[in-house]
Amino acid sequence: MRRYKEFDALYKTLIDRWPGCYIPAIPEKVLDNKDSEFVELRRSLLERFLRECSKYEYLIESKEMKIFTRGVGEVDGQLYKIPRQSASQILEKYRLNFQSVTELGMGQSNTYDAKINEFSAFITKSVNALNKERVVVEKMKQAADLSYGHYKAVYQNFSKYEHATMDFFSDNTPEARVMTHPSEPNLENEIREEINTLKNPWAETLVWLKGELLDT
Repeated sequence: MRRYKEFDALYKTLIDRWPGCYIPAIPEKVLDNKDSEFVELRRSLLERFLRECSKYEYLIESKEMKIFTRGVGEVDGQLYKIPRQSASQILEKYRLNFQSVTELGMGQSNTYDAKINEFSAFITKSVNALNKERVVVEKMKQAADLSYGHYKAVYQNFSKYEHATMDFFSDNTPEARVMTHPSEPNLENEIREEINTLKNPWAETLVWLKGELLDT
């Protein structure tokens, strides 16, 4: 059973030692989240990371993966201690692991070119779609902020209204109040505190979306 920090060490080491090569992503590190649903989700994503690595011989047979799978104890320290490679060592490793473009037949070369062009077009469409989505989310956040401001004003003004005029219109009947009802002496303060600490979920969504666009 490997800990998250060991997966993180494997991922960072692969990124460092296989520059320019595809390395599957791992979930981001989240501090102090012991929620069982979150833990299970991260476990499944880490398993998917390993399954994705297993599809590529240069990853599954790599020195880094062998340390991760066969090492004794926590292996993050071992991974970080792997000596850095020179440019010539990287080139030689790539020569041994990957077929040269010059060795490909015309049919294979055309197939790879077509796949690269197809993927490039897909990435372009995805970025455009995310940009449009960002605009939509920004508008939704603005609407949510405006709505939140309206709700806040309603609560505040309704409370002021009860304090100022409710007794007059209700013939001095406190039971007719809502925010300042005698049976709920703390309701007004509780609602005010809840409004002041309310978080707008759209703000977090917008931050996430901008992060996705920056990564692309």
